[in-house]
Amino acid sequence: NGDLFKQMELGYWHKPNVMEEGYQHKLISTVEIFVLAHVKIETEKWIFKENVERKNLISIPTIPVSQRLKVQTEVVNPCEKPVALFNWFIDHFTVEGNVVFDAMFGAGGSISAALLKNRNAIGFELDPKQFQAAVARIFKDINPVSTLSIVTS
Repeated sequence: NGDLFKQMELGYWHKPNVMEEGYQHKLISTVEIFVLAHVKIETEKWIFKENVERKNLISIPTIPVSQRLKVQTEVVNPCEKPVALFNWFIDHFTVEGNVVFDAMFGAGGSISAALLKNRNAIGFELDPKQFQAAVARIFKDINPVSTLSIVTS
């Protein structure tokens, strides 16, 4: 409903290097949709930096399987997003002290990127294996840059 968000935008992440392996009988998705939502706060508005393109399509390569977060040799999240993608969002739409929210933080890249850029971060992950691996990664990425509180249920 329109009561919670001041503004919502759709954008598209183009993945120029998607692998065709395993897709013999399917179309290959080279684009993912993202939603940018700004919570209604009367004094807040979208933040755009000067001289920065405001296009709704960003092209950043995916992470090769060999470089994805792993526990022993098993890939933790098959859909891991590159930190460069999160850095783009954070740089274009937030300022220091803002909150970055990721409802499915998977491998934890969004949380690490936000904390390293002096933003607050809130994230959720339902998969216990991904959660534990992501928390370890976040601690490794930010130590000793930030204070991190982990809440589990």
